[in-house]
Amino acid sequence: MDGENKKKKFLTLACSAVLFFAAVTPGRSAGLEARKKVERISVPLKLSRNVWNTLLLLPFFVVISQAETDFPILNGPYLGQKRPGPTPEIFAPGIVSLGFHEHNIAISADGKEIFFVAASSDFSRYLIMTTKLKNGAWTMPEVAPFSGGRNDGAPAFSPDGRRLYFSSRRPRTAGGIPADDFDIWYVERKDGSWTDPVNLGGPVNTEKNEANPSVMSDGTIFFQRIEKLGTLNWDIYVSSPSSGTHGVPEKLPAPVNTFANEAGPFIAADGSYLLFQSNRAGGHGVMDLYAAYRTKSGGWSEPVNLGEKVNSRYSDWGPVVSPDGKYLFFGSFRNVQPIVSGSRDYFESMISLLGTPSPGKGTLYWVEAKVIDALRPKGENAELDNALDRIILERDRRFGEFPEFKRRKICF
Repeated sequence: MDGENKKKKFLTLACSAVLFFAAVTPGRSAGLEARKKVERISVPLKLSRNVWNTLLLLPFFVVISQAETDFPILNGPYLGQKRPGPTPEIFAPGIVSLGFHEHNIAISADGKEIFFVAASSDFSRYLIMTTKLKNGAWTMPEVAPFSGGRNDGAPAFSPDGRRLYFSSRRPRTAGGIPADDFDIWYVERKDGSWTDPVNLGGPVNTEKNEANPSVMSDGTIFFQRIEKLGTLNWDIYVSSPSSGTHGVPEKLPAPVNTFANEAGPFIAADGSYLLFQSNRAGGHGVMDLYAAYRTKSGGWSEPVNLGEKVNSRYSDWGPVVSPDGKYLFFGSFRNVQPIVSGSRDYFESMISLLGTPSPGKGTLYWVEAKVIDALRPKGENAELDNALDRIILERDRRFGEFPEFKRRKICF
């Protein structure tokens, strides 16, 4: 009798294992197949109804979730993806990156919540998508609760994680018409949910286009301002906290801003370095990624191109460093091949939102962030470069800009 009970107990555990295995295996048919396997084991043993019900309830929640979608089970940081090395790789191919112009990723400090931007192939609609690590597995990306309008983009966490900034052309008042220009907005996390979006207001937002916010630990916000949509007149601005709001933004001087276009700023939480994109002379492609480093005097070093291992002959933009400082994310047009979807359900949901993706319209990449420290100026080089630029700017202020300064800074 004892031997028979032990046998039943063993096979009961085996049934549970079969059900659990089915629960963590993608596909709608997983639950049905598990039941068939359990029946083949349990029928000869004539297990009681109570035992059968117990077996079914053990993996209940996971079975239900998998029966509703074919989205794969992804565990661990960064959606369980293999970490990149010094060569950029597509981030979460077929999961996050599908060729829907994915870019501007934002990762929470604990790594359990991710936002990113996806867009239609004609760039007429931009959405902020989100995925969370829930019950040990990442959820299928969906439109963020505060997004869904015609144009939302560039999400960025505040370092404390309490706010998420983004840019949008949504109506500035309830029931109003969409704005003609981009403004910076934010939502706040309260009781585990995000509040309704709030316009950051003036003096940061103006009748021009403010976008791509990035925030330091002290609340200082960096962003790009575009004089007019469709024009190539982009510059990076900074606004410091002032009496609970923000002060009048200042345009960053040379050598960060030039006669070329500078945009997509990412500022380190401690303000020690600034990443951005630019089409200035001497790059490797249409738009390259650059890094500028804070000098002892509080200025900026001469921006350094991140190099041909990171940049491509196409456009590379939207640099973001992960909260742990280990990885650099950015958007790139370099991939011209279709990306195989890892989930039919997710792919079909994205098509319903944004239409069919088009190869070569951009997707999300990541690479080791070691390149940022490797390019940091050593010794007094950064201080010297900054001093030379201050001398040149003061000379231009007094006597007018010299032709050789223009040639040194940019030549088309």
